[in-house]
Amino acid sequence: MAGEIPDSLVEQAAFCMTSCSGSADPHLPLGTRYTYHFSTNTSTSLQGAQEEGSGLGLQGLVTLDVLGPCQMALRLQHFQVTSILGSKVEVLKESESLSAALGRVPLRFVLHAGRVARLCPGHPEPRWALNVKRAVLSLLQGRPGTRSPQTIEEVDILGRCPTTYQQRGTRLHKTKDLARCSLRRVRASLRSQALPAAEEAFRLTCVQSFQAGVLGEASCMELDTVGPLSGEASAVQMRTLSSLTLLYEMPRDPAVAALPISDPDDGDLTPSSLLYEWEETPSQATVATVAASVRKLCLAQTTSFEEAGMASSFLHPQGFQDELLQPPPVAPGSGELVLKPTLAA
Repeated sequence: MAGEIPDSLVEQAAFCMTSCSGSADPHLPLGTRYTYHFSTNTSTSLQGAQEEGSGLGLQGLVTLDVLGPCQMALRLQHFQVTSILGSKVEVLKESESLSAALGRVPLRFVLHAGRVARLCPGHPEPRWALNVKRAVLSLLQGRPGTRSPQTIEEVDILGRCPTTYQQRGTRLHKTKDLARCSLRRVRASLRSQALPAAEEAFRLTCVQSFQAGVLGEASCMELDTVGPLSGEASAVQMRTLSSLTLLYEMPRDPAVAALPISDPDDGDLTPSSLLYEWEETPSQATVATVAASVRKLCLAQTTSFEEAGMASSFLHPQGFQDELLQPPPVAPGSGELVLKPTLAA
């Protein structure tokens, strides 16, 4: 019958938003709404240069609704994109359309013990919008209550990274050695180059504070150094500052209580993760072409110019490699303005 939702989709929605086993987190009461201010600024400059660098900024309001035990919903509102040149900040004209796209649908997700266990995207939305939401939720992750230093593998928008948590006074410090991350969504042609005596060149440092088990503030700095491309050139530093600050809390908000935990009308309900996704994915035609090329290379008795060129296409960051050397996207998911958040990144 037209309009009916297939059982498979209903089951998939229920599976994605499955509640935690055991009791609900007492720090996140059902029906509570938390409103945060989110900000991220990425600047690029030459290492050691006196000139002012340039960059982009993104800021807006983030709403987190507690739908059930570990079941949450994220909404983004009033977002702006800014161009930064030294001390000059300009709001870009794309901000209005970007904010509308980001706020069009909420993103349901599962938060368990300070970790975003899975995302449950519903209505189809551009991948760049999902990536911005991944960046916001990456700031949310933490381990409140840590007493002694702990190093774990944590998955967020930067990849799967060794992450150390350490309590210092009233604040929790988090560090990631980005050079040791796996599953990082980095173009082969833009990979960071290891520099002599530059142990801090690829690192993320965060400071978090919690109020009664609820994240009150998180601020992170990511440093990435690229190059130099020649002996005389300076290395390029990319610095990203991101923050999430709690503005207010509304307990037992009726608007939150009315929200469904899962909505079968959402459509694509494939569970996803915080890992960054590129806009494009390999088409079936590309996959078939690559498979045929590999078979041809394996069967070749001699090496001709054609086979050499074919092999080269696998080794260079253009062509096939851009599509195939990335880890496969976690979920099938394009906007006019493509942002690559780091935390955002």
